[in-house]
Amino acid sequence: MASSTKNQQRIEKALRSQDSATIDAVLKLLPNINATVGGSSSRTCLEFAAVYGLVDSIKHLLRRGADPNSQEPAFVASREGNAEILELLLDAGAQIEARSSTGDTLLLEAAVRNTPQHLACIRLLIARGADVNVVQSNQVQNVLMSCAELGSIPMVEALVAAGARLNDVWLRGTALTIAAEQNQRLMVEWLLRHGADPSLRVPAETMFDDIAGMTALEVARKNRLKKIVAILESAPSAASVTKPAATSTKKEKKSKPRSKPLGSVQETLSRLTQALKDQGQWKAAGLRKPALESQLAELERKVGLALPRELREAYLTFNGQKSGGYEIFPAPDPDEERFFWLSVAEVASEWQVFQDVSEADGNPPRSADPGVRESWWHKGWLPFVSNGGGDVICIDMAPAKGGSKGQVIIVSHESAPRRRLANSFLEFLDATVESIESHDTVE
Repeated sequence: MASSTKNQQRIEKALRSQDSATIDAVLKLLPNINATVGGSSSRTCLEFAAVYGLVDSIKHLLRRGADPNSQEPAFVASREGNAEILELLLDAGAQIEARSSTGDTLLLEAAVRNTPQHLACIRLLIARGADVNVVQSNQVQNVLMSCAELGSIPMVEALVAAGARLNDVWLRGTALTIAAEQNQRLMVEWLLRHGADPSLRVPAETMFDDIAGMTALEVARKNRLKKIVAILESAPSAASVTKPAATSTKKEKKSKPRSKPLGSVQETLSRLTQALKDQGQWKAAGLRKPALESQLAELERKVGLALPRELREAYLTFNGQKSGGYEIFPAPDPDEERFFWLSVAEVASEWQVFQDVSEADGNPPRSADPGVRESWWHKGWLPFVSNGGGDVICIDMAPAKGGSKGQVIIVSHESAPRRRLANSFLEFLDATVESIESHDTVE
């Protein structure tokens, strides 16, 4: 086994080149193409290529006989939301119902983030016949519950259309229980409309002692979720609700989720204003007065970029937020700090900080979603949202091949991958407003 740091670096560099001859040269360092590299956190070449989203390297390794079931390359692709690589590995024979080292299947691994990329993986796996009622190995929840927890109606729609059962009970209850617990208002409404039974209870014998034996309504009352309580109190009995029709075979999965056209920037900002007022967070949000055209022109001069029209229009409505208030933007991952909207001056300042650190440290590579540059930083990334702890969300004005100019990405000052969150600023803003609209809590 080639485990030295030097060999690992050579192999990773070759894989990143995506050049067949270069890859073949470094494969000679290994006893076989499926050998692991990297010591205690060792991976196969196929896994490394999956981690970094290297499609051409994946194709070449598979042509050379790499085993898609050696270690966990397909699980990596599913977890990272890379449907293109996942499809290549499935075509090469990756086992669709195998369990990872954590006990999850490919479908469960895909249900970890609410992004268009992970939705694409879920749809792919369903089309390939994945078990849509699969349960975590610890029996805590099934894949439908995981998607309900994320608040992804398109994911839940895809699963139910393929035959997922709405009312299976596991250690955290049902999909309705978990949606209520997580304050997913739109999800609770969708589940009730399609046949979720509000009378079902979390098992009395469960590791979740604080909700043991409770219905979804009792969970919502316990957590003081006023709007969820109102919805569940007015819910019809399970017997009077029309059940959704599941597809008859796994080859007939043609249904598509409802697609709602995006409104204008002004319409979306008006929804944001109303949602903040409905939540009692309008004053706490501290939205600033409109930026001036001269301020935007100075920002463009400093960073050397022309602002996208949608972002410019937003700043001519609100110049970000005052510091210390309610952070408008939810974190892309659960349990992380929320993000606040930067003012025009703060955008310039954050951009300069990242630029200076990048020049000083040599801009080391970072893993990234397809279409995003594999860099720690790039001058074409324009930060407009921050969590105050060194992580920013940027407009990507210099995408990699397969990306789109103006896409929205997250950039961590540490080692996290550079992930694509939305195709445009407006799409990102719309998703934020929708999240606020569906998360009304009692303070």
